[in-house]
Amino acid sequence: ARFKGRAATVGGRKDTTYVEQSLRLELRAEVAYRIIDPHTRRVVEQGSVNARAAGSLRRGLFAGDYRDLDLSGAERSLFEDEERLATEELVNRLVDDLAARLAECVYDRLLGLIP
Repeated sequence: ARFKGRAATVGGRKDTTYVEQSLRLELRAEVAYRIIDPHTRRVVEQGSVNARAAGSLRRGLFAGDYRDLDLSGAERSLFEDEERLATEELVNRLVDDLAARLAECVYDRLLGLIP
């Protein structure tokens, strides 16, 4: 990458390098639940549900201030947005999957309790 503005003239350095990392992420979560009879306060059912989500992300690493580099929008996103957005998307997928599994499991268990 090239330095921009004043940073390009300080110390005579005009070119530099940064590292682009590609990472694989995996998130796992477990929710434990209890279904309690409100009249007897007895636990009528309990269990847990697991979910996982996997994805990848890219990020940029630079020893100095990346804002001193003359980067394109896509290159700049490696330092600013890419990691955060990829992580948020992965967490959202995990939560959605966990919620669906929990709803299905609890619904099935409650139906089984109806005489």
